[in-house]
Amino acid sequence: MTNQPTEIAIVGGGMVGGALALGLAQHGFSVMVIEHAQPAPVCR
Repeated sequence: MTNQPTEIAIVGGGMVGGALALGLAQHGFSVMVIEHAQPAPVCR
């Protein structure tokens, strides 16, 4: 967690939340995604 100012908070980092966060960030918004679940393991 950071103490940086955030313009928009999105609850849920699924497909829609992630796409929304990416789109808003690409348009210059400061976005925070809040997700309860742990990230999925990365396959290497």
